[in-house]
Amino acid sequence: MEEGRKRVLGIIAGILVARHLKTTEDLQDSRPSPRTESLVASAVQWAERIMRRIDGTFADSADGKRMAASLEETLISVWRQALVDEAKTVTLEGRNFPVRRTNRSRLREVDFLFKGHALRGLEQNPKTGSRWAWLAHEGKKVMQFLRERRYVAVVVDGKVQFYGKAGLDDLERQV
Repeated sequence: MEEGRKRVLGIIAGILVARHLKTTEDLQDSRPSPRTESLVASAVQWAERIMRRIDGTFADSADGKRMAASLEETLISVWRQALVDEAKTVTLEGRNFPVRRTNRSRLREVDFLFKGHALRGLEQNPKTGSRWAWLAHEGKKVMQFLRERRYVAVVVDGKVQFYGKAGLDDLERQV
């Protein structure tokens, strides 16, 4: 389990336990009592239920609705759906965007919107001479992202790298 998730579960469980302990001595008890152990176990179960509910609210749901994601999360989602899941369409915030193949190299590409701005995800051609092509040639999943025909980011195996600090600032300001 991811460390950040463990911390959140611990905080939630701690709050739930603290609300149900009767006295401050219950917190200072050095030997485990059945009552305290039961409260802690119950609080952990409730914390896990709360986290599942949070995950359900903020993750892709069955009807495709989702809260607005960051640009980085969106690029990773497009990359995952198009290259890893090999989906025919990419779903973002309840909208579907078709994944096509380019005419010449048969690479996957998808045009999509992020906060009203048109972006394109394009699978990296492993037959070119770039470092990204070399990674794609080695079997890594690499997708380049363009805005207005300019490369703005790349996702390699689920990690985003934006091109140039100035370009990133401009992109974040506009989208």
